[in-house]
Amino acid sequence: MLVLTSCSPEPAAAGEDSRAVVFGPSLAEMFHEGGAWSRVAAVDAYTSWPAGVESLPRVGGYLDPSPEAIAALGATSIHSVGWNLRLSELAAQLGIPYHSYSFDTLEDVFAACDSLENRYPEVSFTAFRNRLDRVFRDHRGQSGGSAALVVFHGHDGRFTLAGKGTFYQGLLEGIGCSIAAPETGTYPDVSVEGILHLNPDALVFLAPDQEYPDELLARQRAFWEARGFPPERVFVLSDDFMLIPGARLPDIGERLALCLSFH
Repeated sequence: MLVLTSCSPEPAAAGEDSRAVVFGPSLAEMFHEGGAWSRVAAVDAYTSWPAGVESLPRVGGYLDPSPEAIAALGATSIHSVGWNLRLSELAAQLGIPYHSYSFDTLEDVFAACDSLENRYPEVSFTAFRNRLDRVFRDHRGQSGGSAALVVFHGHDGRFTLAGKGTFYQGLLEGIGCSIAAPETGTYPDVSVEGILHLNPDALVFLAPDQEYPDELLARQRAFWEARGFPPERVFVLSDDFMLIPGARLPDIGERLALCLSFH
C-alpha cells in the first residue's frame, strides 16, 4: 500500500513546476500548443498526440489514476479535464497544486488557454487563436445552413448528436452555420425520425479512426436516401481528432466548413 504524507499544497512557482502530470487528451494538446510541453512529465492512458507522447510515462485513466506512479514521478502539479476528487485528494497528500479545466464549450477552451498563459510565463496561444479566427473568417461567407453532428451511432437505431452548449456549436456558429439538435441536452440521443424532424442541411458522422470510412459513408448515404434525405448531404469525418476539443480545433472547424460549403 502506498502511504503518502498529508500536507497542505502550496502553489508551485512557475519555474519550479517542471513535472506536471496531465489527464485528458484535450489538455495535453494545449500544453503542447501553448509551449509548455517541456513541463509535462506524464500523461493519462488515452492521450495519443502530439508526436513523441508515447515516450512519456502513463499514469492510468481519469477514473483509475495510479497514485503510486504519480508519486514515483516526483510530480510538481496535477492537471485534469474536469474536476476529479481522487486527483484533488492525491495532490493534497503530495503537497502539490491541482488544477482542473473545462473543455465543454469553445469559451471553456479559451478560458483554459487563459489559465495556462497566466500560470506559465512561456505559454502563448496567440497563434492558436489566430488560426481559429482565420478559419472563421475564411468560411463565414462560404458556408451556411445547419448540421446535425452524429458522435455515436448505436445498434438500437438511435443516434447521439452533438447538441447545444458544446464546442461544436461554437465552431459551427463561427463559420456562419447552426447546429441541428434538440433544445435540451448537450449530447442527446435522437431517433431517425428525430433527425429528419430537425431537417438539417447536412448530416455529419464524426467517426475518428474509422477503418473503412468510404464504406461507412456508402452505407449511411444509402440508409438516409431510402428515408428521403439527400445522400449528397451525408458526410463522414474520420480524422482522429474530431472528438477532441484541443489544439486541432481549427482543423475540426475547417472539416465542418467543407461539409457545409455547398449551401
